[in-house]
Amino acid sequence: MVGKISRRLGVHTPNPQSRPLPSVSWRRVRAEIPDQFSESDPERGVVRTEMVIDTLKREDLLTEIACQASNTNLTAPVTVSVKLDISLNPTEVQITTPNRPCSAGERVEVVCVSKGSRPPAKISWWKDGKDLKRYATEEILDDVTTSKLFFTPSSDDNEKTLICRAENPVNADSALEDQWVLNVYYAPIVSVSFTANQQNELIREGSDVNLECNIQANPPAADIRWRFHSKAIPHDPSKGMLLRNNTLIIQNVQKAHRGRYRCLASNLEGESISDEVLLRVQFAPVCASNQKTTYGIARHEEANVSCAVEADPPEVAFRWSFNNTVSETIDILSYSSDGASRSVARYIPRTRLDYGALYCFAKNAVGIMKEPCIFTIIPTGPPEPVQNCSVTNTTLTTLNLSCDPGDDGGLPQTFHLEVYSMLAEQLIMNLSTMDSPLFVADKLSASSSYLLVSYASNAKGRSMSVALTAHTQLAKEQRTSEFSISPFYPTFSGSSYAKKTKKHF
Repeated sequence: MVGKISRRLGVHTPNPQSRPLPSVSWRRVRAEIPDQFSESDPERGVVRTEMVIDTLKREDLLTEIACQASNTNLTAPVTVSVKLDISLNPTEVQITTPNRPCSAGERVEVVCVSKGSRPPAKISWWKDGKDLKRYATEEILDDVTTSKLFFTPSSDDNEKTLICRAENPVNADSALEDQWVLNVYYAPIVSVSFTANQQNELIREGSDVNLECNIQANPPAADIRWRFHSKAIPHDPSKGMLLRNNTLIIQNVQKAHRGRYRCLASNLEGESISDEVLLRVQFAPVCASNQKTTYGIARHEEANVSCAVEADPPEVAFRWSFNNTVSETIDILSYSSDGASRSVARYIPRTRLDYGALYCFAKNAVGIMKEPCIFTIIPTGPPEPVQNCSVTNTTLTTLNLSCDPGDDGGLPQTFHLEVYSMLAEQLIMNLSTMDSPLFVADKLSASSSYLLVSYASNAKGRSMSVALTAHTQLAKEQRTSEFSISPFYPTFSGSSYAKKTKKHF
């Protein structure tokens, strides 16, 4: 007979057709059970006896209860017995594994033991309301159930509750629980944000900026650092860079502070770096670097002077003016803007007073630029002839020509050397350089005479030529020759040479 502990148990036994009517009673371990009730039906010869145990106890397990009937001393009593097989709730459940910190990403084994249940308890594992039975194994020995849970915690599991629940599979409301609060160690999880009262799109030059390093870490981060691009940011109040706890404060932010920022945090589990956050600083226009600032222009020649600026927001308005050597300032009205940050002025000098400086002004929503972009307008023309030319280091097959440059005419100039064979009366070599008028003519014939013609050129034309003669050395003879310089007017015997070379000068 099966019953449940702490429940009322009733058992009745009819005794049909016995003459005379028997005496029927219930006994438990040789002791009569007091709570009995009997009724009889003499006509049918039936006696019915009922026994009630109000509250089953754990010690009643497997107790034998006997029903005995007898009606005469002439016959032996008739006895029928039953055993009480009681469904028992678990008496205890315990997570036996010590509750120590665990690391995120590392496999953990947790053991839970339940005792006292009949039939043996079923153990289940729960984390944050989620059943973990697929990660557990179970062993049963008598009334002891042992369960092992194998799982890999994540950073999200920190401070969550892990529950081991044991319950009798037959009895409802029999569950007992033991629980852990998980202490999961993990490397910092970091991100960068602006403080709540700042919007990145509205930060203007001259304001203060607060960047916060948001950190989730267990154990807490012990070291917090900042980087601007790949460069470490030190605490430097003199430069307006303040590091306070997990906040970077940039005082009087400037255009140079624009860029990408990251924070780094570390603890016992490792070091982590945040994603980049772009700091945008709105500023008034400034002149762009590496643009042409000097224009060489001949009189009545039109020049397109380009002015480029950097600004945020990039929508800018331009204004031009001109200032000459006698301090006259004139507004320039002939200009256009191609794009948001560039303007081109159309300028034509007509007299000497039209040479001077063009000023380019720009403004945006932040304000007007502090210093205008200045473009110098200078008169230009062909360069002057090279000067002080000499031939040195003459060998059997080489000649070195060295000159000083003349005025470049306001434009980049190129230096040229033409080498003519005086014997063959023809051009045999043409050299040029933009560095300086220094030339090496090689692969010449020994014991030969040459005419060297040098000049300079730029975008406006070429200078007058300078000519001199030179001789390679005679065999087995070392000489160094220097010659006087004169404008080149070749006058060789016969007219054929002059006709052949005239086009080169």
